[in-house]
Amino acid sequence: MNDIDEIEHSQIRAILGSHPYFSDGNFLDIHTFADLPASAGMGSSSSFTVGMLNNLYLMNNVYKTAESLSIEAINIERNILKEAGGWQDQIFAAYGGFNRIDFFNDTFTVTPIVLSPETLSALEASCMLFFTNKLRSSKDVQDKLLKSDDSKRIYSLNEIKEYVDQAYSILIKSTSPGNMVQEFGMLLNKTWESKKNLVEGTSNEDIDHIYQLGMDAGAYGGKLCGAGGGGFILFIVAKDKQEAVANVLQDYHSIKIRFENYGSRPIYSKMFTN
Repeated sequence: MNDIDEIEHSQIRAILGSHPYFSDGNFLDIHTFADLPASAGMGSSSSFTVGMLNNLYLMNNVYKTAESLSIEAINIERNILKEAGGWQDQIFAAYGGFNRIDFFNDTFTVTPIVLSPETLSALEASCMLFFTNKLRSSKDVQDKLLKSDDSKRIYSLNEIKEYVDQAYSILIKSTSPGNMVQEFGMLLNKTWESKKNLVEGTSNEDIDHIYQLGMDAGAYGGKLCGAGGGGFILFIVAKDKQEAVANVLQDYHSIKIRFENYGSRPIYSKMFTN
């Protein structure tokens, strides 16, 4: 196609339309691949935005910091496309690694969490991810959230905010990797209960059933990823309970995950090969 406005993909259209290094005279052959489906609460939309922005800059021998990529991706998704939602997915995709993110009115800070290899390995090994067999639109949940009762929403959000400091303390100060996994998983269970109270539709009968199966089989805790309504559930499970959890959830596809130390980066770029 010869005109950006002819592009059906809203993110591509917005990225190309606002990017300083792209004009109508340029030619691009774009191919996209993903290991997980869209609308699953895994931040794939923001990962795409960050990745494409980064790619366009690198094609023009321009290096952008993770902060710059985050801010630009947030602007595209929240201001240009008017999509409801937070900022965390764009930041995750740009920075990578294991971080604490603090949000303010119009900015954010990213603080790396430095853990011993043993602690990080134990936490990674405890994670079990299952697909609920249902995709959803985060927009529907976000729209309900924005229209929900202010006092109820603020109370639940303040609860979740308080858990951040507790989680950080558990990660940093636990006496052993095993204790850390248990304490972190139990706290995650509390955050899920608070998140469910944010707005109707965050969970449903099917999700509650899956979650209870995992907990009854021995998981310390877990939560639904993303805004809610479907997608993936993450459980924190001790090694000796993982087989039992996997057995009771065998009807739900499991995904082996690993922590990523880096954010968006090129697989190949002339900028780094010339």
